[in-house]
Amino acid sequence: MQISNSSIEEIEKWELPVADARLSEWLPENEKQILLSYVNSKIKEI
Repeated sequence: MQISNSSIEEIEKWELPVADARLSEWLPENEKQILLSYVNSKIKEI
């Protein structure tokens, strides 16, 4: 955060889009399930 002068709020805005994009990559099944669970929980918050 010091290098980019970004706040935690600005970084958190990117967590969902990055996690969603990673789901299109090849991932081990357990990592894919963790990301899918994270994405689903964040979508429910919206």
